[in-house]
Amino acid sequence: MRVLMSLVMLFAVTTQVFANTEVKELSKEQFIEIQLKDGVTADEAEQMFVELDTDKDEKLSVDEQSN
Repeated sequence: MRVLMSLVMLFAVTTQVFANTEVKELSKEQFIEIQLKDGVTADEAEQMFVELDTDKDEKLSVDEQSN
């Protein structure tokens, strides 16, 4: 499961780079919305967010997104 989540996050970061957009802090809602567009279920996206949000501030920093 962690490998799948890592691949999804790598895809999200890579997509942002190719779109020429700056990686920025994401709220929980923004993260889930992005994951839903990528075909991930809401429950899976929420679980991924919880695992990535290491400081538990309900936001994903750039560092947390790259982990």
